[in-house]
Amino acid sequence: MGINILSGLSCSFFKIIITVLLLWVPGIAKDLIVSIQPNGEKFIKVFNSLKNELEDDFIFQPLFITKNSTPQVIQNLLVKDTPVCLILMDNIAIRLYRKYLATRPSEEPVLPSISIMGILIDKATEGLRNAGGIAYEVPVVTGAVNLRAVVSTPIKKIGIVHRECLDNFIAANVSFCKKESIDIISISLPNKSSLFKWKIKSALKTLSRNKIDALWIPNDNLLLQRDNLFDVWIPAADKLEIPVIVGIETLVDPKLDFGTLAVLPDHVGLGKQTADMIYELSGNNWKFKEHQIFPPLAIHKIINLRQAKERFNISDDKLGIIDKKLE
Repeated sequence: MGINILSGLSCSFFKIIITVLLLWVPGIAKDLIVSIQPNGEKFIKVFNSLKNELEDDFIFQPLFITKNSTPQVIQNLLVKDTPVCLILMDNIAIRLYRKYLATRPSEEPVLPSISIMGILIDKATEGLRNAGGIAYEVPVVTGAVNLRAVVSTPIKKIGIVHRECLDNFIAANVSFCKKESIDIISISLPNKSSLFKWKIKSALKTLSRNKIDALWIPNDNLLLQRDNLFDVWIPAADKLEIPVIVGIETLVDPKLDFGTLAVLPDHVGLGKQTADMIYELSGNNWKFKEHQIFPPLAIHKIINLRQAKERFNISDDKLGIIDKKLE
């Protein structure tokens, strides 16, 4: 598996070639690309961005699914249509596609698939043939560097509490942060436990003794359950009096008074990045050379301006890099 940055030049080249061919050959049929996805607001936003990028050269349509969908819906699609590529949005779509492939002969050629908007896509797509994707987790270093750029307090040591499923992700980010002279102090919790509230509280006390300068909170629905959030995370952040980096906009709501800076993928940019992958893939005869998961290139930054000004002495002249300010 490799993590690389796409070459904008090569993607633009393939797009130009395809456009020229479509104009040059009268009546040429456009290839079909299908997005298998839930019908939620953020998924529609990415779909519309992708459609805007692709509609001149491809037919692009959705196949809406739910957690109760069966592999038969994919089978029905492929009996009726012949797409050249599948977009798999969210882990629900990735799991459904895996179930469909399990019903097919192992030697059967598979369509290329691009997985996006899922949790830990590198693990979720492991073993899939002719597959690639874009990670949805924004690297820790991205949040750290952006926080350091806007607050006057020093950001040299970041504390993280996470489950074991994120061990590899956190380990990879340690070296990235080192290059920015930032140390990560992380505490890994088991993936399953009936004592998460106590374990989180204990881990945060340990991080406090290590005199961390900021907290980085993973997007983990289990660790961020409502009781954990209000009984443990928010009181601990108040006591620590340090900035909190999150990956969900609702957590930087000033009324909640928890997160300081939210750093998350920009959904329009994610659609454009996925489109670039499609054009590059089309130029390679619809085959991935290797299983590649790219980092998200377009990032949306949202700040809890009220908290940042009151606690961390932020000044207006540092807010140019921020996309959205909440007061």
